[in-house]
Amino acid sequence: MSDGFGLVDALQYVLITAAFMFGARLLYQFYNSPEPDSYNYTPWNSELPEDDTVVVDCTHPTLPTLSHHRGHNNPPGIRGSDTSTGLVLNALSQWNRDVVVVMHKRYVTTNHFDIDSFLSVWCYINRKEALEHDGVLRHMARIGDFREAFLSPDLITAHGAEDHITFISSCREAYTALKLCCWINTIEKRLFSAPYEGKDCAAKMEWFLPRFERVLNDPESAWGDWQQEYTRVGGWLYTQEESRSMFHGSYLT
Repeated sequence: MSDGFGLVDALQYVLITAAFMFGARLLYQFYNSPEPDSYNYTPWNSELPEDDTVVVDCTHPTLPTLSHHRGHNNPPGIRGSDTSTGLVLNALSQWNRDVVVVMHKRYVTTNHFDIDSFLSVWCYINRKEALEHDGVLRHMARIGDFREAFLSPDLITAHGAEDHITFISSCREAYTALKLCCWINTIEKRLFSAPYEGKDCAAKMEWFLPRFERVLNDPESAWGDWQQEYTRVGGWLYTQEESRSMFHGSYLT
């Protein structure tokens, strides 16, 4: 009898293991739609690949979006953010079927160039690097879109949760973000049309996308490009009274 029960136990173990493996495989496939070998920016046009494109920082009548603009078509369940860059960063760390499917689109596009739009594209393409610089990128997007910089611990405590900026050490990241925003703004004005004009969006993207990581990793290497704008914009921050205030400015115009 004991041999019989041992055989039954063994069969049950095999069946349970097989069922578990089958279920695990189905779960893996459920959360992992086919992932492309690489992700690429494609300029905005009327013939975007319908089945393999995600739109960031703007809207589209049919394509999925990662956008903080009204009328978006964001995947259900994505964690919210005040900026489109924040949405992309949130999506990169979410295990949600609808979010994963959108994040496995090969192409990313947008209909304009500004800091939040550019960073949304860059983060979508450069995923590992984006997560490594999460705090700086969130600060940059907020500075670019809202002219707000959380440059003190009090500001991060009071307002940082709006964009998942919660660590006091983020003060240093905020100043780095301001330098990088000034770099983008200076180069954009020097080489291209004025900010927010859509006529050379693709040219701006193609220039900044391969160059941004170097400056992100070493902002001081581009000191000659950003320092004048940074000094003009941030000089008044060094008084005690104003360092406790949220920065509002128009340096991107």
